Amino acid sequence: MVRENGAAVEVWLRRYAALFVVFTLTLGVLMRWGLAVGFPRGLALDFLHLRHAHSHAGYFGILVAAWWLVAKVQGVRLDVRVVHAYAATALLASALFAVMGYRWPTMALSTVLALFWLYGGVLQHRARGGAWLDGAAVGLAAGVVLVPMIAVMARRDFALSRDLAHLFVAWLLFTVFAPAAWQASGCQRRRSILVHLVLAAGAAVGLIFPVATAPVGPMVLAAFSAWLLLVVVEAGWSLWWRVLWSVLPAGLLVAVFVPQLQHHNWRMAGLHAITLGPILVTLGWFVFRLRPPWVLLAGYLVAVVGMNTALVLDVAPAPVWVALFSTATALGVGAVLVHHQARQHFAIPEE
Repeated sequence: MVRENGAAVEVWLRRYAALFVVFTLTLGVLMRWGLAVGFPRGLALDFLHLRHAHSHAGYFGILVAAWWLVAKVQGVRLDVRVVHAYAATALLASALFAVMGYRWPTMALSTVLALFWLYGGVLQHRARGGAWLDGAAVGLAAGVVLVPMIAVMARRDFALSRDLAHLFVAWLLFTVFAPAAWQASGCQRRRSILVHLVLAAGAAVGLIFPVATAPVGPMVLAAFSAWLLLVVVEAGWSLWWRVLWSVLPAGLLVAVFVPQLQHHNWRMAGLHAITLGPILVTLGWFVFRLRPPWVLLAGYLVAVVGMNTALVLDVAPAPVWVALFSTATALGVGAVLVHHQARQHFAIPEE
C-alpha cells in the first residue's frame, strides 16, 4: 500500500508540475501580447493581475511540485491526497490572482498554501540525513513569517511590501529550491547546513536591502557567493552544469561590487535569471526525465536572456516579435511536456 501510494505521489507530482508549466507559460504569453498589441476587447484582463498570477503559478505549482518530488525520492513520505489538495488550492489561487490580483481571497489562499509548505518542511525535517534539503524546514518557517507582513504592508507601503516579497523569494530560492536542485542533480552535501542557512539569510537581506545593511550585508553576500562557488567546484558536474550554476554566484558577486546594479529592475532580472536559469533547468530535467531538443533549450535560454534584458531596460511595450518568439518557445515547451507526460504516465498506479 505504501509503495503504491508513493508511486502515485511521484506520478501526480510530475503531472501537476507539467500542468503548471503550461499554465504559467500561457499567462506569460498573454502578458507579452498584452504589452505588444493590447488585450482584445471584451476580455477584462489586467497586466498586473496576470503578472501576479504568472509568478505565483510558477512558485506555487512548478517549484513546489519539483521540491516535493525531490523530497519524495529522498524518502519523505507524502500522502497523495495532500498532493491533490495542494494542487487544487494552488490552481484556484493562481486563477484568482489573474482575475483580482491581491485581494483577501488570494491572500487567504496563499496562507493556506504556506501551511502546506510547512507540512512538507516538517516531513523533510523528520527525514533529514545529510542532504541539501535538511535546512528546508528552517527556510520555509522563516519565509512564511514574511507572508503576513507582506499582506499588511501591501496597502500601507507598497515599496516596502515589494521589497519584503523579493526577500521572501530570495530566501526560498537560497534555502529550498536551489538545494532541491542540487540534490536532484546528485550533488552531495559536504558542508554544514547551518553555515549554509546563516549565509543564505544574510545574503538574501543584503541583496534586497544593500544600503540599509551596508557594509555588513554586501560582505555576507560576497561570502555566500564564495560558498556557492565552492558548491559548484565540488559538485562533480559536467562543464555544462558548472557553467549554468556559475550564473548564481557570479550574479551575486556583480551585485556586490557594482552598486548601480542594485536598482529594482536589476534585482528583478537577477531573481528571474536565478529561477529560470540554473534552478528551473535542473529541476525540470529531474522532474520530467527528458532532455529537450537543443534547439528548444537554446530558444528557452535566449528567451530568458531577452526577458531579463527587457526587465533591466524597462522596455515597454514589448515589440510584436518578442511576443511571437515567446509564444513559439512556450508552445514548444508545452508540446514537449504534454507529449512526454502522455507517453510516460498514461496509466495511474492503482492504490
